[in-house]
Amino acid sequence: MSTLHQNIYEYLTEKIESGEFPQGSMLPSDSELAIQFSTSRQTILRAMERLSLEGHIKRLQGKGSIVQRQQVRAPGGNKLISFICGDIANSFGQRVASGIERKLRELDYELILCQHGHEDEKEAAQIRKSISRGVDGIILIPANPQNSAKIISEELLPASIPFLCVDNPLEGIESPLIETDNYHGAYEAVSHLCKNGHKRIAFIVTMKEKIESLRTVSQRFAGYKQALEDHGISFDPELIAELGPELSGKRPHDAGYKIFGYQPMNKLLRLPTPPTAVFLLWDELAFGVMSAIEDAGLKIPGDIALVGFNDDPIASITPVPLSSVRQPAEELGASAAEMIVNLINGKPCRKQICLKNTLIPRESSNILK
Repeated sequence: MSTLHQNIYEYLTEKIESGEFPQGSMLPSDSELAIQFSTSRQTILRAMERLSLEGHIKRLQGKGSIVQRQQVRAPGGNKLISFICGDIANSFGQRVASGIERKLRELDYELILCQHGHEDEKEAAQIRKSISRGVDGIILIPANPQNSAKIISEELLPASIPFLCVDNPLEGIESPLIETDNYHGAYEAVSHLCKNGHKRIAFIVTMKEKIESLRTVSQRFAGYKQALEDHGISFDPELIAELGPELSGKRPHDAGYKIFGYQPMNKLLRLPTPPTAVFLLWDELAFGVMSAIEDAGLKIPGDIALVGFNDDPIASITPVPLSSVRQPAEELGASAAEMIVNLINGKPCRKQICLKNTLIPRESSNILK
């Protein structure tokens, strides 16, 4: 299901490409668009940021958004790269895209941004669209490693377009991979909690089944378990909680930040022996988790400590500043851009790059007294 900012982005893109909003013309103001679509200005800003990043418009401070010329391209020699990811609205996706765009600009390449919303059909459509536009290369964050491999083998490989994967490799297809060290990032986060005296440490994920099927989740789970073992703590499966199918396919800005993460935390608090610390798969779970803890009359960090993952900007603005594992997302994007250009030009390059994550302690992770 498309989000509202995605619908607004597609509406404006169509108007620009059809010539209804010609080059040099001013788009309606953010306030006018917010009224037109009966939404918040923040939603409009997300759509406008993507249009700007893709080069459709130029944002002029205090004046508005002006339409820029989009070149019509034919296959071959386009110096054009497609980045296909789940959701450009989330912080990690934005920062990866920013790193890709900056490095491609240095290398005299242009970027197309595409979203698949973690849906297989949309991912297939974006791959076909990229092929039809004659892109020189594709950077992909797979929606589902198994299903993504099918469309890649059927359509992308025959087109002989260089591609690489970010975060998760494809199943059954060898391709270059760029990722961060999810295992050691999780290991450091949970070790930090163990060293602070915690012995009941929970882990909140999107879906438990993703632990087996998605590399990033399985690596973080493995790091979580190993940290417990190395600190003499037995693994307890009842301390693994999930968002569940209803929310797992949504982003917190669509579901509501205080709802996202609330239910699994509430479930953990109802255990006979609740956790004293929780490791979060994403930082964006923190608002809902913190709301559940507050509603239970408990304090952070006095009663329950929290550590997230990604070090999104929200980590420093949650009710209690959130300790988090920082992923070098822009560096990841820049490395992906450099690698895809080397692949296009037939230059030697590493087939796998793994960047180090860093734990950033804040007030949410305490020393247990």
